[in-house]
Amino acid sequence: MDRKRKIGFIAFLTVFIVAACLLSISDNHEREELPAITLSDGRWLQLVKVSFGRVHELRTGSPIRAFFQEFLPRGWLGPKIKKIRLTTREDTLIPFLSIELPTVAAPRPDWSRFKVVCDSGETFDITSWSSGFNFQDRPMNLPRLGVFPRRDASFTLTGTVDRLPFAIKIPNPLHGTKFPTWLPQPLDTTNHHHGYDIRLKDPKLRMYKSGAFFQTSVDIFESSRKVNHWFKTSYRLKDATGNHGFRIPTNEPTWKIDVTLTRQYPAPWAPHEFHEFALRSLPAETNYSVTNLGLTLNGTPISRLWMGGPGHYVMGNGVITNASPLASGRVRGLGTSSNGKTWKMDWSADRPWMILEMPSLPRDIVLSVFLIDSDGKHGTASWTGSAGAAGTHTRHFKLEEPKDATPPFTVRMGLQTNLHSEFVIDPKQLPRIAPPSR
Repeated sequence: MDRKRKIGFIAFLTVFIVAACLLSISDNHEREELPAITLSDGRWLQLVKVSFGRVHELRTGSPIRAFFQEFLPRGWLGPKIKKIRLTTREDTLIPFLSIELPTVAAPRPDWSRFKVVCDSGETFDITSWSSGFNFQDRPMNLPRLGVFPRRDASFTLTGTVDRLPFAIKIPNPLHGTKFPTWLPQPLDTTNHHHGYDIRLKDPKLRMYKSGAFFQTSVDIFESSRKVNHWFKTSYRLKDATGNHGFRIPTNEPTWKIDVTLTRQYPAPWAPHEFHEFALRSLPAETNYSVTNLGLTLNGTPISRLWMGGPGHYVMGNGVITNASPLASGRVRGLGTSSNGKTWKMDWSADRPWMILEMPSLPRDIVLSVFLIDSDGKHGTASWTGSAGAAGTHTRHFKLEEPKDATPPFTVRMGLQTNLHSEFVIDPKQLPRIAPPSR
């Protein structure tokens, strides 16, 4: 063997030995022991992996083995590695659960009632999971956990599979993480935003068997005058560990409460934020009109407006192709379809309706529609859905006339940016109230 061949052989042998060592280490790491339990019918339920983040993968072998399989002859490193891959919009914890089938021909397992059970006794429902995966000939279920005790070493996941209850311990990959520290404010803190004074009113925790539910209202003042009726309010909670939503663990030292304020009639609107037009009467059944608006509200173009009375309608690419009376008073709701170039809506309405053609809106930009009668009484239109394709979108509203309305009407369309006010509190300072008696 000449010198060059010897060097090549030695290099290949070195790479092969290093690869073998790396594969052994990585495969052993992949085979980390995780909990398994036996169901009441004798089947095994196995926790195969716990993943946290936005990209979640499970492989039949390590990533290093998959890398070398691309360069070495087929079969040298065993069967080709298979994987399950799932992505989530935000950081989420996903336990990969695997279960035995009772027989080869058995239907897929029926999973339900997932809950996170904290050591503190609080429980949090899980409403989203993926159960269409198979891994090594076993059905998988991937619950999506947004809220869980992120400081604890572990917690319990409960649920049912084929109506059989189970409880399995889930190790927490975030245990030991150093989370930020927030300094809480007094509960009676007043925030100042855009000329308004905002404070929480009667914040408290309602105590139920499953845990505590935060409740509050909000007082809003302009120049010391209370203007609560100008706004619709909502809130979301979050803690320093990343939990957020309408319910989060109460044993955290601080919460942030994000209060969202959305202006309603008769709140003041700047001229560039709204458009009004007169309406002598509400449209009758199957009567409709189309108006080219060509206006811009708050920087957003609105090109066309459709308005009609009760009935069943079909619209395709901006043209109403069918308008017929409502069959037996049934409301089928709004159905939409699109192939990316054309779109179609098929809907029924038991109330007058309005459709606006405009671009899709960013998250905190809100379109509001109000129907105001001649006496100043108003109703708020409710958004019922959207459709669109190729950059064209429609937003569909059901018009609600005020009680004992007196025509003629004014329709006000307003496009606003929500206001946000953030409060930082210590949840342990909140009064704990028993649930109302039934």
